[in-house]
Amino acid sequence: VFVGNLSWNADEDMVAAHFAECGEVLAVRIITDQESGRKKGFGYVEFADAESAKNALKMHETELDGRAIRVDLSIQKERAEKKSFNNKNSFTPSAPTSAPADTLFVGNMSFNAHVDGLKELFGEYGNVTSVRIPTDRETGAVKGFGYVSFSSVDEAKAALEALNGVDYEGRGLRLDYSTPRDNAGGAGGARGGRGGGRGGFGGDRGG
Repeated sequence: VFVGNLSWNADEDMVAAHFAECGEVLAVRIITDQESGRKKGFGYVEFADAESAKNALKMHETELDGRAIRVDLSIQKERAEKKSFNNKNSFTPSAPTSAPADTLFVGNMSFNAHVDGLKELFGEYGNVTSVRIPTDRETGAVKGFGYVSFSSVDEAKAALEALNGVDYEGRGLRLDYSTPRDNAGGAGGARGGRGGGRGGFGGDRGG
């Protein structure tokens, strides 16, 4: 299972002990930054059987080292790695229209998408420095697009090449490089200010 919102102090033994009541824990892997070695705040718990993994979902939002953890079945990476023809054929991605940048615009996104899940998905291709999912300032509902920033342009390129058109939560992602104007609009949308309008425009253009 995927475990997000981990404290920086959480280690493998602490996480394993927290999930021990759910079933036999085979392994715990906490993801760290390749360059700095710092923990990224999420990881994976592998169980001996599927039933134990399902039991682990009850630990969602339980407290571990002072933080309410997020628990989900680890399916994002599996979906991202499905490069089958059928998967790609379900959605034909368009080529990027903007110049390469260290931030990606993520369109056609499921309304079930969340920050931890996107960090897990895109984190396989580089160091994700931030994830922003703009929401409607009145309803709080996600707008169906977001922004993922990396430490470098090369990492963003790698993620775009690997994930553009890939099925995520039932929808084929539409990726492009984010222009400074789009990026500013996305941040404003997340805060619910006037920038939300600009972020919405970016979503219409890119989605």
